[in-house]
Amino acid sequence: MTYTIEGATGTWEIVCGLEVHAQVISTAKLFSGASTTYGGAPNSQVSPIDAGMPGMLPVVNRECIAQAVRTGLGLRARINKVSVFERKNYFYPDLPQGYQISQYQHPLVGEGTLYLDLPDGDSKPIGITRLHVEQDAGKSMHDAHDDATLIDLNRSGVALMEIVSEPDIRSPDEAVLYMRKLRTILRYLGTCDGNMEEGSLRCDANVSVRKAGETDFRTRCEIKNVNSMRFVARAIEYEAKRQIELYETGGTVEQETRLFDSQKGETRSMRSKEEAHDYRYFPDPDLLPLELDDAEIEEWRSALPELPEPVEPMQVSFEAMQRSPFGAIPALREAQESKPEYTGPKPDPDREPGPLEQFAVGSLKIVGTMNLPGKGWRAYVSAPDGVVYTVAPGEYMGQQYGRIEEIGPNGIVLRELVPRGEGRWERRKRTVEIKSTGG
Repeated sequence: MTYTIEGATGTWEIVCGLEVHAQVISTAKLFSGASTTYGGAPNSQVSPIDAGMPGMLPVVNRECIAQAVRTGLGLRARINKVSVFERKNYFYPDLPQGYQISQYQHPLVGEGTLYLDLPDGDSKPIGITRLHVEQDAGKSMHDAHDDATLIDLNRSGVALMEIVSEPDIRSPDEAVLYMRKLRTILRYLGTCDGNMEEGSLRCDANVSVRKAGETDFRTRCEIKNVNSMRFVARAIEYEAKRQIELYETGGTVEQETRLFDSQKGETRSMRSKEEAHDYRYFPDPDLLPLELDDAEIEEWRSALPELPEPVEPMQVSFEAMQRSPFGAIPALREAQESKPEYTGPKPDPDREPGPLEQFAVGSLKIVGTMNLPGKGWRAYVSAPDGVVYTVAPGEYMGQQYGRIEEIGPNGIVLRELVPRGEGRWERRKRTVEIKSTGG
């Protein structure tokens, strides 16, 4: 997917990286026991530490850390066994402590990769720089009163994962694909509900432009708190064209933070962009370094659902899976949880029938196979009921009592038990290839 913008002086390309803030699914906040339920009465879910009261000490919520580690594992990222919470100092009315507890030099999760599924069938890797955990600020409501700004601290202290990408995105459409894929993974893992309307998923886009063929980065601008996929694309496109116009008319791009006005379809300046030293980061004296051991990480890893993407690329077709509104991953989860009742005959009365034994083999379609790390080969089978089922060697499919003997990159090998009447059965072996109808 090549995206360029033609300017008066030549061809330009976009360089973009995204910082996504994902609210962690947990019943309590990151450092307090206050509820995280959305929609409560203003300031009804606030503990003394969320309100910045003097002398209150934070206590880390282990489940929030576990959720962040699960997300890092789902992104094939490095989990850092030692991470440090630091104070990010700045003033804003909805930040009662006068600082945000975040992570800077030593984040919980390091480098990873997310693969975009491009419309032409190719995939593109987008580097993940880091994932760190931090507490959210409260909410300022500027339009609720004629001459005052109202503050709601219900959101103050809620755990956030900030997922930072490398500047590998080259078009507004790629930014949307990245956001959708990331949201799909978070929902599948159960670590964030991805509801952008409720603020559970927010995006800051760092945008710069350069002439086609250039390799150096130019000055970037950050577009803050975009809460819609469509707005992300519109904001990036507008900002890129604004910067190109500046360069081509002899101006310069100033590094700054900007806001996107969805009504006007344009970005506007908010403030000069701060650097890390402006926040005066230092380790939070009330929190020890966060240390994880191998047993904890393995405990959280073993509880993960099967991940559809292998560590190394395999031959995969998600043709049928993509009919799901959230793509392949929730379709697989639905398959794991759906167990239609089977009422047909069974050759072994003591064996529980599998969900695919109610269908004729000829009506089933192998849409993909992959080798899952630590679990072995799995096949993904589209059935007439519209569900994509995940099956493993040793399981059964089809009314011919086909036992799956082997799964590989090209399909599966079935050992069928075919009824021949008068209580007689015949064993038959066949290979069902990917995209085959099985007939």
